[in-house]
Amino acid sequence: MKISASDIASIDDFLELKTPATRSTYSHFIKRYLLFAGIKGNCGRIKEVDFSRDTITKFLISVGPNSRHVAYMALKALARCAGVEFPLKRAEVIPSGVIIERPSFTFDEIEAIVSYVKLANDPLKTGLVALLTTYGMRRSEIRELMEEDIDTGSRTIRYIMKKVRGRSAEKLHVIPEEILDILEEFKRKPLRELKRHSSTWMGT
Repeated sequence: MKISASDIASIDDFLELKTPATRSTYSHFIKRYLLFAGIKGNCGRIKEVDFSRDTITKFLISVGPNSRHVAYMALKALARCAGVEFPLKRAEVIPSGVIIERPSFTFDEIEAIVSYVKLANDPLKTGLVALLTTYGMRRSEIRELMEEDIDTGSRTIRYIMKKVRGRSAEKLHVIPEEILDILEEFKRKPLRELKRHSSTWMGT
C-alpha cells in the first residue's frame, strides 16, 4: 500500500492538537519514516510513501525497543491523517519476534515528572530522573555512561543494556527535545561527579 504526499499534508494540523512533548516526538519519527519509506519523484521530492505492513515492520525493527511504542503511535497518526487503515496492532508480534510494548511512562508523564524535579535546581538529580523515566536504565547502566555516549548534536544516547546471565546489548535511542538540554548539562559536570562518587549516589 502506498499513500501520496498530499494525503498526509494534514498531519501538521493533527499534531497541533497534541502536547508539545508528544508533538515533538511524533514529528521526529514521522520525518524518519518519510526518509525511510518515501518514494521520490523526478524533482527529487517525496511524491508517495510506502505504507505496507512489511515496510512499517522493518522501520519499527530499526527503532530501539524503548522508542518503538511511540514510533508505532506516530505512524498510526500518519495513517489516520491519510485516511487508511493501519496494518499492525500494538500487541502484535512482528516477524522479528519483537513485541510492540507500551513504556512505563508516556512522554507527557515523563515531562511532568522531570519538570517537577527541575524545581530542585539539581542537574544531577534531574538528569538521573530523565534517564530513569525515559529509558528505564538501571543504576549500573547509568554508572557506565561516558560523556560521548550522550550526543546532543545528533540527539542520540548510546548505552550497554545489561541482561540476565551476564549478557548485554548496545542500545541507541533518540533523545526527545524536552530532555535535550537536561542531558546536555548532565553529561558534563554532573556525570563526572556521579562517576567519582558512584557508591554514594548509586549504591555499590
